[in-house]
Amino acid sequence: MKQAEVLATLETIASDQWGIVTTAQAGREGVERLQLSRLAEKGDLDRARHGVYLLPSHQAGPQDEIRAAWLSLEPKKFIDERWEDEWPVVVSHESAARIHDIGRLIPPKFTFSTGGTKQTRQQGVRIYTRRTLAEGDIVSVDGLPVTSVARTVGDLAEQGVERGYLADLVADALRKENVRIDDLAEKLAPAARSYGVKTGMQLVSELSAEASSVEYIDELRKRLVHTAKGLEGIEKNVMLAGKQLGETLEPYRKQLDQIAKQWGNGYK
Repeated sequence: MKQAEVLATLETIASDQWGIVTTAQAGREGVERLQLSRLAEKGDLDRARHGVYLLPSHQAGPQDEIRAAWLSLEPKKFIDERWEDEWPVVVSHESAARIHDIGRLIPPKFTFSTGGTKQTRQQGVRIYTRRTLAEGDIVSVDGLPVTSVARTVGDLAEQGVERGYLADLVADALRKENVRIDDLAEKLAPAARSYGVKTGMQLVSELSAEASSVEYIDELRKRLVHTAKGLEGIEKNVMLAGKQLGETLEPYRKQLDQIAKQWGNGYK
């Protein structure tokens, strides 16, 4: 196979996986390891990590390293096969937070999760195994399987992340259009007592009050009014608190605490 044909074959493989290909994937299509090495020596390919290459069509981006690391965990499988795995390996915890652009955590390692068992000797990679991941807990971010925003926040809370960092995660999560406050409270419920409260909604309330942005507090107030159907007097009370916006955050904390208590029984 000529080099031009090799490159064409590699581009076909990588067309659905961000212009990235593994040595093992190339081997399935008849491309030898030596051919890849020669293309890399010529500058036609760039090595992303051991056994993973970037093609000429690849467009550099902030997720390149995590994508290359994810591909390297099952190097023989193509991306569509990875999604069909019984226990798919998905980006989670700190790495998922970074992909979703929530919080201020800096991942010390690439973090993944799977419902099955999985080991790796790769440095800088951590895999959480035997985890229960519902279908709704996994979302596609440009083709990469990642835990949802709510599940990511819940996972980090159960891991015991420092309270201030968790408050930032909650604040940023609730700014996402597809994140519902009750879903977030449900995911936070298992860790609520470790942060000194009884329910997930109470934890959302307290962390929200600790968030530094007045604009965020006002947005949360609006979401609570929209979400709390059937609870008499909530809209009136919250709108009253809204008039005090800008003077101090304390009135908002009290209003959110009242709402959390009314919701509490549903998120124990």
